Amino acid sequence: MAVTFPATKRYFVSFRNSDTGYAVSFKFYKRADTFAVLTAPSIVELSNGTYYFDITYATQTDPNIIFEIDGTAAIPTEEVRYQTGMAGPSDLFLDEPISQVVDDVWNEPTSAHTTAGSFGKELNDIYTTTSSTSTTVNTINTNVNTMAANVVLLKKYAEGRWKIYDSGIHANQIVFYDTDNSTILFKFDLKNLTGSPTAGVDVFERVPA
Repeated sequence: MAVTFPATKRYFVSFRNSDTGYAVSFKFYKRADTFAVLTAPSIVELSNGTYYFDITYATQTDPNIIFEIDGTAAIPTEEVRYQTGMAGPSDLFLDEPISQVVDDVWNEPTSAHTTAGSFGKELNDIYTTTSSTSTTVNTINTNVNTMAANVVLLKKYAEGRWKIYDSGIHANQIVFYDTDNSTILFKFDLKNLTGSPTAGVDVFERVPA
């Protein structure tokens, strides 16, 4: 299954089979990049000389950790007493099946790839540019569709029937019809120079009705 952060990884360390009941501890526990000292987790005894500790990673970009474990002075040989190692978020993915690794790669957030010159950054930049271009194309399509609709409307306005009425519900109005000569497209109230309604005599102004 996919790794979800924060995530915890368990690490084991083994001494001799008889090395039980010891207060095993970290001699050092640091960041691998800056060597800054970190708060070490507790080491718990399992059995037969095997002990373990857990590390919780907040994100997959947490720094790697280097450490050395001291099995105590009860262990006479340094080769067995002191054990060094490295740990990091990548350890969480080592046991994944190939199918899950594929899913992890394809589901990787683009925001995680910001290192200049990396393949992930290049792909992220291409994605960003493509998304921006797609948005621009969509805007152009919308504008073109709006212009096309306006052209169609102007064509109807030019080719359709229009009539000035001197009576009825459209009295003192000029009415423009669609090309079917019955569907109203526009209506305007007609006014003379003094602003009074007129049925086509001395028309000075038209006002959308």
